[in-house]
This record gives sequence, structure tokens and C-alpha cells, in this order.
Amino acid sequence: DTAFKKASKFEILKSFPYINYEIIYSGINDKTINLLYREYDKKDLARTAFYQNLSYTIKDNEPSLIRFKDLEIKVLKAGNEGIEFTVLKDDSTP
Repeated sequence: DTAFKKASKFEILKSFPYINYEIIYSGINDKTINLLYREYDKKDLARTAFYQNLSYTIKDNEPSLIRFKDLEIKVLKAGNEGIEFTVLKDDSTP
């Protein structure tokens, strides 16, 4: 049962500070999770100079805390099928 909802359209006021980013989970190798950070400009185009590969070692069978820029994320569990996490802090908005 798939349902579609019409999304509201919004525009970013380009005169104000703006950061648009995404963090992509790209898998786990042993106890190390791999993430990709991408930052976008105001036109929503990927800025080639603003991407970074990240890797963090996580603990066995207990939550792990990772920090990047103004983010603080608690990784609850990670595996080949996905990641479960909670964002504890996101101060990336000016």
C-alpha cells in the first residue's frame, strides 16, 4: 500500500547563511563504519570540493558516540543492512 502526499514547495532565502548537507552510510568493515559527507550550495548542486569520506570505530554491542563538525550522533547499531542512530546535537544551522 503506497500513498503519495503532495509536498510543499519552499525556497531558500539566499541572502541568509545556509548549509545543506547529507551524510550517507556506506557500510561497515569489522568495527569501522564508513560515511560520506557531502555539502551542497544554495542551488542544491554538489560542491565537488566539499565532500569527505569518514570512518569511525564503533564498540561491540553498545552505543558509540561519533562527532563531526557540529554534529553529535549516537550509533546504536550498524551492519551490512543499515545503521540505527540518534542525532544528539546538530548546531550546523547558523
